[in-house]
Amino acid sequence: MRALLLHPGRLTRDFLSGRRYRYTPPLRLFLFSSLAVFLLPFLLASDLVSIEFGQDAEPPPVQVSVSSEQELERLKTVLADLPPEQQELFNLDQALVQGVELDSDFRDGNLYFFGDEPWDPVTNPIAVGWWPQALNDRLNAEAENMPQKMRQIGEDPALIVGEIFDLLPATMFIMLPLAALILKFWYSFAKRFYFEHLIFALHVHVFIFVCLIGLLLLEFMDGMAHTNDLVWLQKITLWLSIGVAIWLPLYLLLALKRVYGQGWLMTLFKAGAISASYFTLLTVAFSLVLIVGFIRG
Repeated sequence: MRALLLHPGRLTRDFLSGRRYRYTPPLRLFLFSSLAVFLLPFLLASDLVSIEFGQDAEPPPVQVSVSSEQELERLKTVLADLPPEQQELFNLDQALVQGVELDSDFRDGNLYFFGDEPWDPVTNPIAVGWWPQALNDRLNAEAENMPQKMRQIGEDPALIVGEIFDLLPATMFIMLPLAALILKFWYSFAKRFYFEHLIFALHVHVFIFVCLIGLLLLEFMDGMAHTNDLVWLQKITLWLSIGVAIWLPLYLLLALKRVYGQGWLMTLFKAGAISASYFTLLTVAFSLVLIVGFIRG
C-alpha cells in the first residue's frame, strides 16, 4: 500500500522489471479493491432510524407524498380528525404540495421524448434508425411502463440503486481493457505490449478505488462529527478530503511520467488526452448502466 499510494508508477515498473514476489498480483488487487469500494457504502449505510422525544426535542415532520388531487383531498380529510399536536408532525401543506409537483409530468399520462408530440406506441413511437428494431420495440415497451416505474422508484429509490450497484463491478471490469486500449493508442510509439498497458491500468484503477474508499470513510467520519458537534474532526476530514482530491490527478501525472518516461510537456498533454478519452467512455458506460438499471428495476 505504501508503494501504491506514495510512489506513483512504482508497482507497475517493479512488476514489469520482474520484481513481483513481494507484491500482490495486480488482478487480485483490482478485484479486492473493487469489491471493497462497492461493498463499503452498504456497510456504512443503515436503515435503522431512532427518534427520541425529550423535553427539548423537536419532533421531525412526517413527509407525505400523493399521486393525485383526489388522494390529496382524502388525506386532508383523514388528517383533519387527528389531535392538533399530531397534525403538527406532518407539515401537511408543504409535504403534500411537493408530492403532487413531483408527479405532475405524468398527470395527463403523456410522455415526451423527441419533439413536441407526446409519445404513442403507434402514432409516435421511439424509433432510432440505426438501432435494431427489437431494441426499439423494447424501449417502447419500457416507455409504456415508465410513469408507474418512476413513481415506484420515487417512493423506494433502492429499487434502482440496488440494480446499479449490481452492474457497476462488471462495468468497471469491462472498462479495464478499454482503458488499456486508450493507453495503447496514446502511446502507440512507446514500443510497449498491450499487456504492459493493462498492468498500468490495473494499478491506476486500484489507486483510484483506494482513494474512493478513503473519501467514503472520511464522509462517514464527517457525518459522525457533525452529529456529535465535533468541529475539530470536521476540519480534519475536510482537509484530508482536499488532500486526496489534489493528490489524485497529480498521482496520475507522475505515474505516467515514471512508467513511460517521456518529457513533462508530452506527459502533461497525454495525461489530459487520456483523461478526456477515459471519462468520455466512462460517461457512456455509466449512462448505459443507469438505463439498464432503470429497465431491470
